[in-house]
Amino acid sequence: MRLSLLALLLFATSLALRFSAVAGDSTAGDSITKDWPATAPAPRSGLPSKAPPLRYRIHARVDAPAGRIRGDVKLQLRNTSQVALTELRLHLYLNAFASKDTRFMRSSRGAHRGHSAGDPGWIKIQSVEVGEDKAESTKLLDGTVASVRLPRRLDPGTAVEVTITFEAQLPQLFARTGRAGELLMGAQWYPKLGFLRPDGSWHCPEFHANSEFFAQFADYDVTLDLPARTIVGATGERVATPSHTSDTSHTSNAWRRHHFRARWVHDFAFVAWPHFKRVARRIEGIDVELLTVPGRDPERQMQLVRYGLAELSRLLAPYPYPRLTIVDLPSRARPAAAMEYPTLFTTLIPMWTPSWHHAGDEITLHELTHQLFQGIVATNEVEEPWLDEGLTTYVSGLLLERRFGPARSVSSLGPLHLGQREKNQLHMLMAPVAPVAGPAASFPSWASYGANVYGRAASLFFTLESLMGQDRVLRALRRYVAKGRFAHPQGEHLEAELLAASPPEVRAAVVALLQGVLREGSRLDARLSCGQAHIEVERRGGLHLPLELHWRDVHGKHYQRQLTKSIPVERHPTPGLREAWLGPPGRLSLDASPADNRCLASDGRWAISLRYLPLLRQLLALVGP
Repeated sequence: MRLSLLALLLFATSLALRFSAVAGDSTAGDSITKDWPATAPAPRSGLPSKAPPLRYRIHARVDAPAGRIRGDVKLQLRNTSQVALTELRLHLYLNAFASKDTRFMRSSRGAHRGHSAGDPGWIKIQSVEVGEDKAESTKLLDGTVASVRLPRRLDPGTAVEVTITFEAQLPQLFARTGRAGELLMGAQWYPKLGFLRPDGSWHCPEFHANSEFFAQFADYDVTLDLPARTIVGATGERVATPSHTSDTSHTSNAWRRHHFRARWVHDFAFVAWPHFKRVARRIEGIDVELLTVPGRDPERQMQLVRYGLAELSRLLAPYPYPRLTIVDLPSRARPAAAMEYPTLFTTLIPMWTPSWHHAGDEITLHELTHQLFQGIVATNEVEEPWLDEGLTTYVSGLLLERRFGPARSVSSLGPLHLGQREKNQLHMLMAPVAPVAGPAASFPSWASYGANVYGRAASLFFTLESLMGQDRVLRALRRYVAKGRFAHPQGEHLEAELLAASPPEVRAAVVALLQGVLREGSRLDARLSCGQAHIEVERRGGLHLPLELHWRDVHGKHYQRQLTKSIPVERHPTPGLREAWLGPPGRLSLDASPADNRCLASDGRWAISLRYLPLLRQLLALVGP
């Protein structure tokens, strides 16, 4: 394959794996709620001292070749709402793959991250007991939600134990979960309790293709029986050495029991494959386990994780759990790659990936950063996905910039290179602008979701840097994380911290920026038009930010002017103009047409190819020589 095609494929893979693998006036801030959700106090490092109000005890037997799971879930839950409960709501995520008529299949059109659905999957509740009483479960909506009617009401503050027996069939590997040959990815594979709101209602929607997951924190105690030769990684800590079990329902008793426990997590996932190579290290006081493909060099992943854990601890907050599992999947398991779960994430750096291209490095650092925002802050990914994906894209982008350099943090081959900020701008070109803070299901397509929730949200924070300074943005994020640990904060809490950290002289601009990007879907579209002796600045988007106009005359003298007026067109006389450009660079992060931010004049006529030189350089950096 030619190098240019290889580079293009690698960059497309970086998007496919992560994205397809993948406040209007100065008084608006007064309405932002600054009261944080109540939660068990958590130290700066480590887990809350008291137990969460929910506990899962799961035992399951996993028939690896067929992907069939049979098991039971014991839920010990306390009513943390303010009213008596008469029902429970459960997620049955695997039913999203039961037929083409589910909301997931309709909204995805049977494809996810560039892969098509194959053999179906499903989950069935066989029986439910509440205490010593039998209870009935009823499928709701498209079958991805179930209701359990309680035999008697559950008063606020009281607890109950619910036992659920179930059977599940993993689909052909698709949309994060399923089976691919001998490999199993067990994600959202068990009946999972919805999120109980303070008013007694349940947040337990149908599974939509754009959505990821949201659940209450819990303690998990899980035993999995799998064929003996299977190597297993899972959420939490392994309790004991895998033990052999016998089962009269099988002709062979070559099974092994794996026991895991996890405290203060909101999900449990596992991966199983006979051919994993296991590598273990002690990093930053954490037991790090890497499950990788034989023949791959584990050092690239381990060095990235060592770097990422140290930088995240320094910039924002330390990783609070005693163990972390990284799964470097085989290429045939790509539909499960680039996905985060508490204390476990999946990634993929193929053996043929060159050192100058950082798509796989980005996936690893992105998923590691999710351990912070998706894992311990745990915002609602259904209603406010930007709080996880946007923040994670921004922060992991900073990590990549600091490791590989700002201009070379995506790819770097000689003089051709691409950085994170330019990549986000290219990502924004994939779909029209939409309000970033919308629910996942509000975006009309996966491309729209990725362009806005990932690329545009990350670019918002780079733009905030240009107004507030990076130190102040990170200070606001540190406070947001410190207050929001294990508390499921909302967007208003992050906005309040950003406004509190912004200097008074730019606060009105910060308010307008947050309002315009998050809720109004306003565009930043600043364009330069140059003649021999003048510059025209046109603002076509609804987002008007203070800009700088720079120009240089034919004698090489540099001039600068502040553009603070929110008017559609400004004309500035510039005798002897040679070139002009808008700045500062970070202020233009949300402008998806960077070629319009610079112009060159020669004898009063445009040299079109030179005008589009910045964009041309970006495209050349994608495809190589």
